[in-house]
Amino acid sequence: MLACCMEGADEVGPSVSEIQEIVIPAQIPMLPAMSSPKRVRTEEVSTFTVAVPTKNFVTLGLQLESTESGAPLISSIEEGAVQEFNKIYKHSGIQPYDVLLALDGTSSINSWEAIQEKLTSKLPDKMFLTLKRPRKIQVVVENTGNMGITLASSDKSVGVIIQELHPSGTMVEWNAKRKSQSRDVLEVLDRIIEFDGKAYCGTDLAKLLEEKKIWRLTVLKYAQGEMPVLEGLGRGGFC
Repeated sequence: MLACCMEGADEVGPSVSEIQEIVIPAQIPMLPAMSSPKRVRTEEVSTFTVAVPTKNFVTLGLQLESTESGAPLISSIEEGAVQEFNKIYKHSGIQPYDVLLALDGTSSINSWEAIQEKLTSKLPDKMFLTLKRPRKIQVVVENTGNMGITLASSDKSVGVIIQELHPSGTMVEWNAKRKSQSRDVLEVLDRIIEFDGKAYCGTDLAKLLEEKKIWRLTVLKYAQGEMPVLEGLGRGGFC
């Protein structure tokens, strides 16, 4: 886990009147125009940019999951500029599981060292974060002992990642039914983050999946190529 977080500043931070929000669809490395801010609810777009006031803060307060490829995942949001931003803009805030694609126009995929430097240096008055929000799907299946799936996780990972789908098994049957209804299906690199509505770290979730008869899962779907791929994952098969 890469913790991009420092001790909070003595000053509380900007007042509500000082904070302006910009949420627009964006492509890396373009930044939104500073004039005529446009508000778009983040539910309507999967890729968006927000301008977060950072004056009087020493940290954004983001905890990021380190990866070997792809952009980093926001695992949690702690005290800092982003948390304050979210209190004011509840419908357009930054959320856990969002992927950080760029910071101030610098791509996190191609320039991760530069992103780390920005996060640990003195913050400017405002920072632009370009993010990708995953879709969520719900899965309810019975653990038959032949699930046809291989999962990857670590003790610090956010949930578990689907590493392989086998040619046969319960999950293949579940996918076939969903396809017939033209609905989202499970795919390799999807991430299971919750069991019975509660979030777990990777190893704890993998243990639950072994023990429980009924799986009630929340799964995140990212665009292929943008999904963070963790380092040092352990594998577990449910064949």
